[in-house]
Amino acid sequence: MTNLNESNNCGWPIRKLDETSINRIAAGEVIERPAAVVKELIENAIDASATSIKISFSHGGKSFIKVIDNGWGIRKEELKLALTSHATSKMNDNDLLNIKTLGFRGEALPSIAAVSKLTLKSRIQGAMEASEINCRAGKFTEIKPVGLSFGTVVEIFDLFYSTPARLKFLKSDRAETQAIFDSVKRLALSNPDIRFLLQDITKEPKRIFLDLAEEKLESKYFDRIEKVLGASFSENCVELDYEKDGYSLYGYASLPTNSHGTSTNQHFFVNGRLVKDKLLFSALRIAYFDFISKDRFPAVVIFINCDASIVDVNVHPMKSEVRFKYPKDVRSLIISSVKNSLSRNGLKSNSVLTARMLKSFAPENSSFLQTDIIGLNTFGDHKKINKQMSLANDSTWFSGKVESDLEEDSTEHQDFPLGVAKAQLHKNFIVSQSKNGLILVDQHAAHERITYEQLKQQFKMKRVDSQDLLIPEIVELSGNQKEIILEFSDILAKTGFVVDAFGEKAVCVRSIPALLGLSDLKNLIGDLIEEVLVLGQFHSLERRVDAIISRVSCHGSIRSGRTMNAKEMNCLLRQMESTPFSSQCNHGRPTFIELKLADVEKLFGRS
Repeated sequence: MTNLNESNNCGWPIRKLDETSINRIAAGEVIERPAAVVKELIENAIDASATSIKISFSHGGKSFIKVIDNGWGIRKEELKLALTSHATSKMNDNDLLNIKTLGFRGEALPSIAAVSKLTLKSRIQGAMEASEINCRAGKFTEIKPVGLSFGTVVEIFDLFYSTPARLKFLKSDRAETQAIFDSVKRLALSNPDIRFLLQDITKEPKRIFLDLAEEKLESKYFDRIEKVLGASFSENCVELDYEKDGYSLYGYASLPTNSHGTSTNQHFFVNGRLVKDKLLFSALRIAYFDFISKDRFPAVVIFINCDASIVDVNVHPMKSEVRFKYPKDVRSLIISSVKNSLSRNGLKSNSVLTARMLKSFAPENSSFLQTDIIGLNTFGDHKKINKQMSLANDSTWFSGKVESDLEEDSTEHQDFPLGVAKAQLHKNFIVSQSKNGLILVDQHAAHERITYEQLKQQFKMKRVDSQDLLIPEIVELSGNQKEIILEFSDILAKTGFVVDAFGEKAVCVRSIPALLGLSDLKNLIGDLIEEVLVLGQFHSLERRVDAIISRVSCHGSIRSGRTMNAKEMNCLLRQMESTPFSSQCNHGRPTFIELKLADVEKLFGRS
């Protein structure tokens, strides 16, 4: 019989790969781009109790990366071992279920050394001198003495030079630079006790991306978050602080009105480890389900701490994924903490929107009317001034309603958060005067949230008031729309609708939620069909109900274009103040914008 291993046509002998090949294969899993190198080296520095980490790079990290830390360093006799695969000081045998450090595999340095020219210098406290070892594509040089105070310096030259195929998959210098910045930024968020310096030395002058001093105040996490993510986040977020079932959650989540087009601004840390976990992203999505539209994403910085034995970090070579022993508890933790915090801050205004509003009054954005009046005063053309003022008073330029009976209500309502209504503009916006400034309210968006929360509360209490129609509404449908509506008839019944089949292509609507009043049922049914098509069978009953109620509340709200008197406007303001999450409608649009009196005074040069 012919031995398969001896036949040229049937394969090659099985043999163990050499150490260099093993490390190069491992590098493909651990070191996919320069940002991954930077991340691994910073995590090593953090594990070494460093209080200062300096990162320099050039050409997006492709040609050079240098990381300097003041951690406890590496002993001379362990330098070569540190560059050997699966050698680590961070884990004992059979200790994979109790990992408390960021690194533990012993793969990072060997993987980097296998695909680059690496220089490692280190000195521990009390050592007579520092030591240096060089590695070129996995081949070591002799250890030699070098000048260094204490800590560790790692220099990487020509990343992936020994595996040129990998270079082809790297992006532009700009894209790789952005990836490095994002990686360092995330690690800086979770370590406010450490000073970070990140600089691009590709050309002079050096470009500094981050220069963060060690935060020492009680609010160190918030201060670091503000410095890294900016005021647009720090001024428009709510604090999260929650404990449940052995887990603690702390951090900040953006107001629903301050959302983004992608999820790149969502930062999760589990026991100090930066993770990108589907469970966490999904739970956050559910928490914001009825606050923002489906194509928008909140920004968050969330720290979850728990016993190391109930979370498995040994899931992915890059340690970016984790597996929780009790995933339902974690999901509940995130949803509860976010919703509770948003509820407590239901009337917090968005400073970004206020800034946009102020910017619209800036001289470069002023109307031609203002510009012309200033200019005409200079040249004394009073006839033209009068003509422009006449145009300004014309209803085609400005349509609003100022209530004459509001003065007596001012004292009564001046201490309310949303103040007292003063006018209605364009039959859609309420102008309110508060104690600290003025507020502009979108009447439809505000009432939509109020209606939505009322319907949700009625549903939870199983007391959804339903109103029978004197004349049932027959709605003609097309395609399989009838089957879709009837499939969801039980859920619709729980939200106040009674819908029956009527003929081949129609349904009969016999009852509607009492809060709706008179509504365009044909358009409403069309919207409900669209909603259930999107929901399909992939969401929980609660999410299906919330989505349907959201659509219903939009139809049952005060419509744009409806004139409101003073009593109605103030009633709406008071309802907003007592309704959870009333700062935004169901789709994430703001219900009001606040302008502080100090901001108004600035517009007129008073401060």
